[in-house]
Amino acid sequence: MTTTNREIMSNARAALKGKWGLAIGTMLVYMLIICVTGSLKFIGCIISLIIGGPLVVGLYSFFLSLVRKEPGLKIARLFSGFSLFKNAFITYLLVVVFTVLWTLLLIVPGIIAALSYAMTFPLLVDNPQLSGREAIKTSKIMMYG
Repeated sequence: MTTTNREIMSNARAALKGKWGLAIGTMLVYMLIICVTGSLKFIGCIISLIIGGPLVVGLYSFFLSLVRKEPGLKIARLFSGFSLFKNAFITYLLVVVFTVLWTLLLIVPGIIAALSYAMTFPLLVDNPQLSGREAIKTSKIMMYG
């Protein structure tokens, strides 16, 4: 079964109907946190690395809930990834390290690696019992081809 781009965009617009402000507000809060921590010197990089995983998990959790039309969706969902802090942090660290290592070979392998890890965090949201390595491995299988 192939889904066309037109169908994907139509589904996205339907999911966002009446929720644009909430979605944009959530992205602004996420970007503000990332920008503030990133603007700090060395300590900002460490903080970004520590909170990056839980924030990305929370962001995916928010948008998956939005698409699934779950009731009671709030911006606070962005911080739900902190309930899985250890797993989210380890997974984020692994994705960053693997992507950097592949990028050291050349830019193209780094891009391919980053794309192959694209489903890691949605998998972690839906299956919190997965370890970081299992989520990455499953993502690579899903993204193959």
